Amino acid sequence: MIKSVLQAIPAYVMSMFILPSSFIDDIEKMINAFWWGGGNGNSKGIHWLAWERLACPKDKGGLGFRNFEAFNMAMVAKQAWKILQNPDTLVARLIKARYFPRSTLLEASLGYNPSFAWRSIWKARQVLLLGCRWRIGGGDKIHVMSDPWLRGNGERWIPSPQPEGMYNLFVRDLMVDNYKAWNVTKIRMLFPVQVAERIIATPLIGSVYVDKMVWEEERNGCYSVKSGYKLAMQCIFRNDKYHVKGNWKEIWKAHAPHKARHLLWRLCRGCIPTRCRLLERHVDCDVHCPLCEDEVEDDVHVFFTCASAQFSWQAAGLSSVLGSAACQQGSAADRVFALCRNEDYATIGRVAMLLWSIWHNRNDKIWNDNARSPNQIGRAAFGQWNEWIAVHKLRSNDDHDVPLVSTIRWEKPRIGWLKCNVDADFLSVQVGPRWVLVFVIIL
Repeated sequence: MIKSVLQAIPAYVMSMFILPSSFIDDIEKMINAFWWGGGNGNSKGIHWLAWERLACPKDKGGLGFRNFEAFNMAMVAKQAWKILQNPDTLVARLIKARYFPRSTLLEASLGYNPSFAWRSIWKARQVLLLGCRWRIGGGDKIHVMSDPWLRGNGERWIPSPQPEGMYNLFVRDLMVDNYKAWNVTKIRMLFPVQVAERIIATPLIGSVYVDKMVWEEERNGCYSVKSGYKLAMQCIFRNDKYHVKGNWKEIWKAHAPHKARHLLWRLCRGCIPTRCRLLERHVDCDVHCPLCEDEVEDDVHVFFTCASAQFSWQAAGLSSVLGSAACQQGSAADRVFALCRNEDYATIGRVAMLLWSIWHNRNDKIWNDNARSPNQIGRAAFGQWNEWIAVHKLRSNDDHDVPLVSTIRWEKPRIGWLKCNVDADFLSVQVGPRWVLVFVIIL
């Protein structure tokens, strides 16, 4: 619901303007409260993880929620990209005449008394500066020092400072006259060794005749909001500092209901509200396990070492998995990741379903004083997993049985032929059929 509804509401406005940071913070706080409060407007709940960590990719330990500020910049950068690619449109000409009449969009300054729309485009062009590069055609439009045109893993700009005469050169000036090839002698004479080698290593494609700005993050060279958002998260917001190493892909690919996979994720991120963790959050409660009443309740005890949990593993037919060396040491997250490395997706799914049943039984005991036996827990978990697998196999078979219908497209008649298109639409029994005849005459 968060991804499909709440994060989609401001998308239209965010595609045109950069929203104020305070407004974006308020939106993220509301969504964060909704997530940790379980959708209950009267309770904020305990925020076990910051929003920046939830906004990490799912394969990096997050839940893949959008960082609104980065998404906003990526959306508005699409408008800047259109100006770059279509400089002859009325909008592009007006903006250029007003804000950068003697330079390019990538070189433009904010200017005097700018409009809100231009402020947004000017700020969002940071994304383009990170991923754009000139594709060399004739080289007449590309400035050697002020435009990104080098290829490779390093910077796309020629590093400064360079001799004063370099700032007036075009890429065409570095090529052999009347031939599309680098003037190696001239380049090595003008630039330091490392810079010269990078220039010479930049390929010149003979079939490309016109200089064109391309987006390096996509194979087709066209900007996309998805790749722009990813680049902004990496280079502008430095979101990688919140990434957590682990076998996250295996968790999300496990053959189990989403609620069970989500429990595995929470367990590995330390978001399970065991009594030890509640005590760390200054919640006054008894730290002993509500089932065995002997040991301190932490993640490892609840799911792996409690007598009730161990008998549940046995009843679910997973005693060999629990008895493996990977599940005998380390934190709960270490044990889950080790299990993900050593087992297939089906076994990981069975374990996830069992852990969900164990946690559900624990909560039922605390809130309703209704605890099932370990045998019932294990059998119920195995039965629910089998039902889920059966339903998914049935859906998969139904999808394969559906015949592929070829797309029917209208074709223009040959010269001198007449074509009659006929269409019928049955609206209802009372209204009757509606016939539409379309006559097309092409001579």
